[in-house]
Amino acid sequence: PEGIKEKGGVEIYLNYYDIFVRHAFGNYRDILKEVSYSPIMGEMLSFVDSSSTAFSLTRNRKAVSYPDENYAREIMQLFTIGTKQLNIDGTYMLDSRSRPIPTYDNNDVMSFARAWTGFERQIPRGNIENMRNKNRIDPMDIKPKKRDAFPKRDLYGGYIGDGYPLCVDLPPRAFSRRGATYRLLGSSPRSELQGVPWRRGEREVGVAGTLVLEPGNSRLYDILCHPSNDSEGDDKCNFRSQVILDDDLPCNDSSATGSNECSIESSPVFVQVNAHLYYEYVRMPCVELPFYKDAKAIPSSRHKGMCVNPQLDDNHHDLSKSCRINIKTDNDGNVAIVHNPDGDGNRVPLHVHTTSPNYFGVTWDGNTFPSPSNNCGGGTCEHYNEEKECLCR
Repeated sequence: PEGIKEKGGVEIYLNYYDIFVRHAFGNYRDILKEVSYSPIMGEMLSFVDSSSTAFSLTRNRKAVSYPDENYAREIMQLFTIGTKQLNIDGTYMLDSRSRPIPTYDNNDVMSFARAWTGFERQIPRGNIENMRNKNRIDPMDIKPKKRDAFPKRDLYGGYIGDGYPLCVDLPPRAFSRRGATYRLLGSSPRSELQGVPWRRGEREVGVAGTLVLEPGNSRLYDILCHPSNDSEGDDKCNFRSQVILDDDLPCNDSSATGSNECSIESSPVFVQVNAHLYYEYVRMPCVELPFYKDAKAIPSSRHKGMCVNPQLDDNHHDLSKSCRINIKTDNDGNVAIVHNPDGDGNRVPLHVHTTSPNYFGVTWDGNTFPSPSNNCGGGTCEHYNEEKECLCR
């Protein structure tokens, strides 16, 4: 409580205590997840409102800020693995000089800190203890624009996200495959989990990213509707809060209703079951790589451009211009990505500009990499920033 600086509050502490009551006979991972989304934990360990370096660069070009490292450190030190590696019997693992082996170092903390970006309190609401006009009860939201989108190493030589499929490898029409998940939105087609690919000129809510289903001809409609046998029309539907497909479904296209289940290019955001009810498709978790072949240039903000993977462009940009993805390295082997759209590397957002301080750790084969200390790989790359960095084109 002293760390939260709220001695007058009651409900916020009872709400936090209830996390442990709910999971008293469950598993520790579920507790850890709820604790991590708790707004008072976000306050206590200061990661609420923590933003990526890329986001700070878009807001203030002169004052670069880095993600808060507090929770990234404490979740390891206090909540999970501790500071020393252990044998199966609980004794310390020792190195060749009989010293305990640390479980992590400061580079790991900096890497994981970027994973705890984008957490914000939900908007204030009624029927809760509302002090200082903040919602300190409901689980925090994640704001994508504040999240760090670059790779993050784990503790074992891999990366967070290893084991998930690549986004470019997802099967076509993944929304109709076994395991596809849908969440009931009700009458409002406003996404809660993913961005809507709005296009210029489309101002009506739900125009873009919506799949309209046709009763009688769509198996997906039948499953989402979940009809009863004693009623007819839309009133027969028994809509459920969440639906998970048990099997792959056949598709249906209809020119009469505009349904395009078979020909849709990418998975929809919304699925419209009738005139007044929508489901949101929960996109399958997948990984986007920072490096890819045949990169194309797309416009960004303020007449600037950046690179995009053409296989993942759902917004149908003009992809006629090429884009080169370069890197910068420092003496520690960290990497910063530099975009060079169609030969104009100066007109890019700051987080992928040649001056970007947005470094992240990578694993090099043999721990050999171009750095200022080895003449940038013996001249493979060029010196940059007063010979403090190497720029590899």
